[in-house]
Amino acid sequence: MRTFDNPTTDAAEASEALRGLAHANGTSGRIAWRPAPSDSVPAQWVGIVFLQGQDADEVLAIIDQDGAGAAIEHLAGFDMGEETTQAALVNGYVYDTIPTGPLDRTTTEGAYTLTYNHDHRHVSLLRAHPETREPDAGAPAGRIAPSRPLSRRQVPVVEDEDDWFAPSQSSSTSRGRAL
Repeated sequence: MRTFDNPTTDAAEASEALRGLAHANGTSGRIAWRPAPSDSVPAQWVGIVFLQGQDADEVLAIIDQDGAGAAIEHLAGFDMGEETTQAALVNGYVYDTIPTGPLDRTTTEGAYTLTYNHDHRHVSLLRAHPETREPDAGAPAGRIAPSRPLSRRQVPVVEDEDDWFAPSQSSSTSRGRAL
């Protein structure tokens, strides 16, 4: 047990300790705390449903009355499993990270994540999709090719990889790209 022999020295030591504590407290606010890496992080997120405006009001009311878990349960009815996944792949509603804005709230239950914003009146339900999708050898980098074969009636879309700001081959070089 410490005894206080000299009040002046003790006050100086206490003051020094408080300065050190204040410095440590200020420094801890600048540390970027990140969650530990986990093997259970999904490779992608599949968009199940996005509602805004009047369409979102019913779900926002469910969140207010019964909580976000009830809203997730309600919106999970839009998920048709593999059919939803394929539609999301074709239409580009597959994300590497959960798309949120700075004012959005998120809630995760099981494989589903709900994002919502009362002020902007929108809700979105995403499902974790653990499979990694490797791009086709023929597909341009950064684009995800559908994993199922195309049916006979579907025609693959071929996108030009040319520069949109380069002069077009079909118009004069002084006019740019023709419409």
